Amino acid sequence: MRARLSLAMAGIAIVLAACGSAPTNQSSSLETLTNGLVHELSANYQVASGYPKLYTQADCPASYAVLKNCLGNNPAAPYILPIVPTWPNEFSDPAMKNAFGETHPGDSATYRLDPREAIVVFGTLPPPGRYMGLQTYVATQEGTFDQSSSVYQYLEAHIPSSLGVFFDTVPQNPSRIQSFSDLGNSINNVVINRQSGASFGTLRFFIITPDAAMDQAVRSALGSLGVRSADIFTEPISSSGVRLGLDASADDFVTTMRYALPNDLEAGNTWRQTLPLSVIRVRERPSSARAAQPYAAPVYDARSATPEAQYGGDLNDLVGAVCKRWGSCNGQMPMPDLEAPPFNMVGPACRPIGMNCLAPTQDTPYYFSNDLTLDHGEIYAVVDTLATETGNATYVSLGINETSKLLGVANVDDPALKGSAASYASTVHDTGKLFVYYLTRNCAGLENLTGGNCLSITNDMVPPGGSFKISLRDYVRPGTARGPDSAQLLKPMVMKVTRS
Repeated sequence: MRARLSLAMAGIAIVLAACGSAPTNQSSSLETLTNGLVHELSANYQVASGYPKLYTQADCPASYAVLKNCLGNNPAAPYILPIVPTWPNEFSDPAMKNAFGETHPGDSATYRLDPREAIVVFGTLPPPGRYMGLQTYVATQEGTFDQSSSVYQYLEAHIPSSLGVFFDTVPQNPSRIQSFSDLGNSINNVVINRQSGASFGTLRFFIITPDAAMDQAVRSALGSLGVRSADIFTEPISSSGVRLGLDASADDFVTTMRYALPNDLEAGNTWRQTLPLSVIRVRERPSSARAAQPYAAPVYDARSATPEAQYGGDLNDLVGAVCKRWGSCNGQMPMPDLEAPPFNMVGPACRPIGMNCLAPTQDTPYYFSNDLTLDHGEIYAVVDTLATETGNATYVSLGINETSKLLGVANVDDPALKGSAASYASTVHDTGKLFVYYLTRNCAGLENLTGGNCLSITNDMVPPGGSFKISLRDYVRPGTARGPDSAQLLKPMVMKVTRS
């Protein structure tokens, strides 16, 4: 027996070495490792296997059928979801079935959490890119909207068209509200690199659990297989402010991974299509009397920024120069900062008021415009500092979201934004730190005015008669693990321009 065990351990050690260096037969190596972990855990715990799923723009019809929105997805950086099997005594809400696209029978993207369980996601991380992060959210919860909250009252008074975006129930189960609220700090590529010495393209292990004892059990099993502690990352799910359990009234959770801007697009797309990841669900046997060891309330990482106030005059000059070039400019609107009062996108703050937090992360600030129309020749200019150039972001994403479905239909990232203000350098100082980008139904014939920095929003993106919202995200300030502090940034401006 000992000889067979030693041979098995030796085989898994070879697999670990191979997986870390992107083996040619990655699938079989990962399967061997997965079988070894299941074997280790099954001796004392109940174990079930799931699988990873890519959530793309093509899954929007399924999401819309269930939630009446598409969650503001990012079409340039689709999410990866661990799909888990449902425990025999777990309530699986039929109102959330296939909310993220079709899954295998008995499996689901959303799940209740037993107070003594863990979800383990592991495998080879994607090839080098600008960002990768893993985070768990409360997807839905029982409750009602706090209509007396400052957010609700502000939206009702000033942006009533957005009230249903931030406060909404599950259509087929209106006793539950859509929450999509975060539970702490994400585990992103910076966090992974700091702890283990490398991130992209490496074999890494993630434990999502509300139980410190289960965390130790999984870590022990991985350690027996030769996995370094430095390569294991735990996302602790605090019982503070959430309702754990497997019954119908418990919170429903979802875990997402996001990978953005691969250095090699072909390699990145290959990883997304193959998803060399395993998913395991493990829990204390129901017959066990062991008490759970819950985690304390989360402590969020402090965020910082290089103050952008020094560029305020330049930004105002650029706004004026854009208006002068076009001849007419009206409706200048700063895009609301969703991390500034009355908004608060942090889970422990938005969850108690029944707000849909729209799956936020501390890895970026969020700016969203009001609804904008396109059917009368409207041309919009978006003007702001470019956070990758001011030292406040690893990458910047300007997003286009079709309003009725909250569907992300297009993105313009910082490589396209960089240098877009250069033609104004004769009258505007430091244009290298700024950008100006145009959005309209058809950019043809506008090259002299836009310099080619223009996106055509087609009828397929936003149907005639529809509207859209602009989003702006600045991901991960260099030298830190989190997005910049939005209080130190300048707000993006949206203007409607007209040719004289």
